[in-house]
Amino acid sequence: EPLYEAPVLGPPREPILMVMNLLRSMEYSNTLPTVGLDGPPLVESYNVRLWQMDMKIGQSPHDFPSVFSFFLPEYVPEAGPALSAQLAAPEATILDMPKIIGLQNGMLSLIKYGMSDCHNGLSTYPGYRGCSDNGLYERSFGHLGRVPTGANITELVSEVSLLLTAGRLSQDNRDTIETACSSEPDLDAQYRCIQQLIVFSAEFHSTNTMQKSGEARSVDTTTAS
Repeated sequence: EPLYEAPVLGPPREPILMVMNLLRSMEYSNTLPTVGLDGPPLVESYNVRLWQMDMKIGQSPHDFPSVFSFFLPEYVPEAGPALSAQLAAPEATILDMPKIIGLQNGMLSLIKYGMSDCHNGLSTYPGYRGCSDNGLYERSFGHLGRVPTGANITELVSEVSLLLTAGRLSQDNRDTIETACSSEPDLDAQYRCIQQLIVFSAEFHSTNTMQKSGEARSVDTTTAS
């Protein structure tokens, strides 16, 4: 059962933990290219090449900004429902638009191109090849290597939901993702598509269950001077 059933009880997840969740659940592994090297020679083994994570997503492993860690325990977001309800959200301390975009760009790049600098990825240029979303990960230090076990797209969505959201993905989101990814040419391409859409879901970014209000989203029509 989900740990947090009520919408007001689940906290947002730390950015670095979402990246680690994706790396571990999707079975990331380092790889060395066998052909087409035109850059500097590569060492035989190396660690995961995460680069400038504090600038991209607001957190970096083993690199706290101070002895008080990353978050303020009493922090309440400065806008949105959490402000009106006065709900503390310590993990939101480090969130701003550039870091949110940096996190999403990094995870999408990891899924599509592997561990590289492709399209604002989480790593650096490995010294060879170009960025191609073809499942070959030719320009990367490694890639997500999990082999899908589902026989159809419904089973694939359930599999990725279990691994990335502990099975909390709502039925509405499951249906939307199935529709969006069903046109991909094969199961591997569908699997990458599903991963990309689930890392955008509310269930992946928080630890509670997601309940839609059914209300239309309000649009702020004011223009900043």
